Amino acid sequence: MSGSFGRLWGKGHETLTSRRILSVSGAGATTFLQGLVPSDLLSSPNAPAPQPQNNNNESNEQKKKHSDSSQANVQNGDNNHTVSFNPNLRSTCFLDHKGRIVTDSLLWKIHEQNYLIDCPESTADTLLQHLKQYTLRRSKVQIKDVSNQASSHLIYGTLQADGAPPGYVSGIDPRHPSLGVRVLRVPEESLQHSTDTSAAGDATASAITPRFEDLMANNALFPHSPGNYDLVRRLAGVAEGDEVTAKVALEANQEFLHAVSFTKGCYLGQELTARVHFTGVLRKRIVPLLLMDTHMEVPRAWSLASSLQEGRATQKFSRRELQLLPSRLPRLSVYAAANLVAVMTGAIAPDVESLDEAAKQELEMVYANSNLLLQEIETSCKRGAKIVNVADGKSIGQIVAEPVKGTNVVLALMRLEQLGLLAGGVWSKLNKVRIGDNATEFRYLPYLPLWFPDLDPQTGKAKDVTDDGEDDPEARPETGGLFSGIKMPRVVFEETPLSDAEISDNFMTEICAFCISSLQTARRCGTCISASTRDENDTNELASAAAAIEDDFDIDFDDDEEDLDEDFDEDDDDDEDDQSASSSTKASSRWNNLNPRIKAHVIRQGQERAIRNKAKTEGPLVKKRRMMMYMREKQREKSRDSRVKRPLPFVNRTALASLEPLQELSGVVISLTPFGAYVDVGTECDGLLHVSQLSRETFVQHPKQFLTPGDKVTVRVRSLNVERKKLHLTMLPKELVQAEQADTVEDRIPLEEILVDDELWGQLKRVTDFGAYVEVGAVVDGFLHFMDHPSWDNGGRPSDFMARGDRVRVWVSDVDLEQGRIKLTALRPSHLPGPRREIAF
Repeated sequence: MSGSFGRLWGKGHETLTSRRILSVSGAGATTFLQGLVPSDLLSSPNAPAPQPQNNNNESNEQKKKHSDSSQANVQNGDNNHTVSFNPNLRSTCFLDHKGRIVTDSLLWKIHEQNYLIDCPESTADTLLQHLKQYTLRRSKVQIKDVSNQASSHLIYGTLQADGAPPGYVSGIDPRHPSLGVRVLRVPEESLQHSTDTSAAGDATASAITPRFEDLMANNALFPHSPGNYDLVRRLAGVAEGDEVTAKVALEANQEFLHAVSFTKGCYLGQELTARVHFTGVLRKRIVPLLLMDTHMEVPRAWSLASSLQEGRATQKFSRRELQLLPSRLPRLSVYAAANLVAVMTGAIAPDVESLDEAAKQELEMVYANSNLLLQEIETSCKRGAKIVNVADGKSIGQIVAEPVKGTNVVLALMRLEQLGLLAGGVWSKLNKVRIGDNATEFRYLPYLPLWFPDLDPQTGKAKDVTDDGEDDPEARPETGGLFSGIKMPRVVFEETPLSDAEISDNFMTEICAFCISSLQTARRCGTCISASTRDENDTNELASAAAAIEDDFDIDFDDDEEDLDEDFDEDDDDDEDDQSASSSTKASSRWNNLNPRIKAHVIRQGQERAIRNKAKTEGPLVKKRRMMMYMREKQREKSRDSRVKRPLPFVNRTALASLEPLQELSGVVISLTPFGAYVDVGTECDGLLHVSQLSRETFVQHPKQFLTPGDKVTVRVRSLNVERKKLHLTMLPKELVQAEQADTVEDRIPLEEILVDDELWGQLKRVTDFGAYVEVGAVVDGFLHFMDHPSWDNGGRPSDFMARGDRVRVWVSDVDLEQGRIKLTALRPSHLPGPRREIAF
C-alpha cells in the first residue's frame, strides 16, 4: 500500500490547534458556497492519483491507461490495496473579486444544508468577513464560528479512515494521503441532521461526545506527536493559510491539489483563474526547497537531474529517449525528503561510543557546522524574503513558508525557468543564492512532491499525458519520412551542377514535381520554370521545351491568362475531368522515370524555396498587431465618415456681435451631449441648445429623443456673450422666451423667506417621469414628486394625472439653501392643524 502513495509518515496523532472551524448552514448553503469556491460542489471530488509503477518501457498511452485504472481501483476498492476517500471531504479555496486567494481550506459536507470549513487560524477572521460580505439580506444562510464546539485532528501512518467514533467524521486528506487522515469533531447542532452515520451515532452518544485526546490516550500504536503537521506539509510542498493569501490559485498549485475545477459554472474570481489556465504561460509556482551549504556535496539525484536538464537544453536526446527520461527534478515522498533533511542537519549520526577519537572530533565539527547552517537558515528565511541569484544579482524567488526549527526545508514561490521546468532555463547544481538581507550564500535543491505532475515546459502547466512528444522542441532532429523512428545513415546528395541540355530535357519534369496537382498554375510556378536562371540565349531551348510540354500535357503556355481559360471547355465537364486525369498520369510516369540525380536537384530547390517562403511569413504577434492597426484605422474611417459636414468653412463666418436676442437662425446639429446639442448656425462658434430649451410639453431626458446629428433645425438666440464667445439657443416659442426673460429675480421670493410647512399656490411648468416642477413665485421652481400628489394611486405615470399649466396647492417639505432647491408636497402634513368647520345647531 505504501508503494501507491509513497512511504507514509510514522504513526502518531496530533490535535491541530492552529485550525478553526466555520459553519455555513441553512437553506441554499450549497448554492451559496458554489458561487464562492472554484471547486464544483455539485459533483464528487477528485481523488488523488496513486503513484504509477516505475516502468519506463511503457508508452504514454499505456501509462495513461495504467494511471486511470489505478485511480479507479483506488476509489472503488477493487484491488488488493483499497484506499477509500471520503466523498464528503474536499480540498478547496476562496478567491476575492480580483481572483486572488483569500485562504485555502478543507470543506466537510455534513448534509445539504450544513457545511463545515476547516481553515487555518491565520485567515479564519478574514474568511468569516469574506463570507458575510456576500450573504444577502434575505438569505437564510447562517455563517458562524463553531471552533469552541468543533476541533480538527490528524492521524499519521495509516490509510484506513473508516470507523470514526460517534460525534466525529474522518477521511484521508483529499490533497494527498501523505498528509495523513483528517478527523473532525462535529458540533452537536450539525449532528442532528447529519447524513453520515459514522458522525451521527445515536442521540445519547452525540450529546456526550468524548474528547479526541481521551479517545487516543491509551492508543500506543498512534502516540501523541504534536508539531509534526507543520513539518509534514512543508516536506509535501503544501502551502496554506496566509502563505497563499493574495496569490493566484495556479501559482499555489491549487489545481494539482484538486481545489479548482475548470468545468464548473461561474464563481467569484473565475476570470483571472480561467485566463491563467487557458491562455498565457505560468512562470511561478510554490515548490519545496532544501537549503544546504555551498561546500557540501550535492546528492546524486540532483547531480543527475542537472546533467539531464543540460542534455535537454542542447537537444542531445531523441524523442524516444526523452520519453524514457525521469522527471526534470527528483521526485520525493515525505518520508524520503525527511531522511534527507535529517542527514543534512546532522540528526542521524552513528553511535559515538563505537568511534575513535579522530572520528569523534570530526563528528563534533559536523555538528557545529550543521548548527551554524541551521541558525543562518532560520535567520535568513523570513516570510517574504527575496531569493537572489549570486551570479547575476537577480531575484529568482520568494520565501513563502519559513522552515520549522531545526530543519532546512522551506516553501518558496520560484520562477520555473530557474528550476529547469520552463523552456529556456536550466537548474544548475552549482547554484549559489542569498536570501533576504543576509550575506550568507546557500545552495538550493528543489524537488517535486509525489502529487506534483510533470509540467509542460512551454506553458508551465500540467503536461498532457496523451502527448507523444512528436513536436517536442527539446528532441534531437530526426530523419523524416517512413523511417522516422529508425536511425538511418545520413544521405548526402552529390552537388553536381546540371548542364543546359539536362535542364532542357527535364524541363517538363521540373513542372510535374510541384505543379502536377494544379495544371492552371503550372505555367506560373517559379520553382518549375526557372526562367530567372537562364539568359536570353536560351530562348529557343525554352520554346522547344514548352512545345514538348504542350504535346504531353495538352496545355497552352500563353502569356495571356484569358487564352488559358478559353482552352478548357466549360460546357463539357466530363471531357475536362478525363483530360486532367490523363495529364496527371503522364506527368506521374515521367517523374518516376526521371534520373534520381535530377530528382534530388528539383526536390532540393523546392525545399530551399519553401524554407525561404516560410521565413518570409509573419509571426502570430506581428499578424495580431497588423490586424489591430487595421481595425483601428477602420474605426477612424468610420468615425470620420459619421461626422457631420459643416455647411460653411470656419473662415468668413458671422461674428457674434452681429446677432440680436430672439433672432431666428437656421443651423445643423453637429453633436449631442447628455445636457444638450451643439448647433452650427454659421457663426464663429457653435451654439448650445440646452436640453431644457427643446420642449416644455414633455420631459426631455436626452436630446436624442428629438434630434440626430445632421438634422436641420430652426432656433432662436436666447443669450450670447461676445467676450467669452458663448451662444445659447432655444427652440421654445418666442412669447414664452420673452415672458421668462421679463420675469426678473428681484420680483421673486428669496429662499431665505420660505419656511418649511408654508402653504403655497403654484402652477405646473414641466412634467417629468418622476414628478413636476412647480412655479410658486420663488427665485427657483419647487419640485413635486409624483408620490406626493393626491391623485397618485400606486400606479400610472405622472403624465396621467399631471399636466403643464395645472394649478395646485402645495406645502413646503424642505428647503436647501446651499443647492438652491425647494421640495414640495401636495399632501397636507399630518402634524398641521386641520381647517375649522362651523357646526350649525
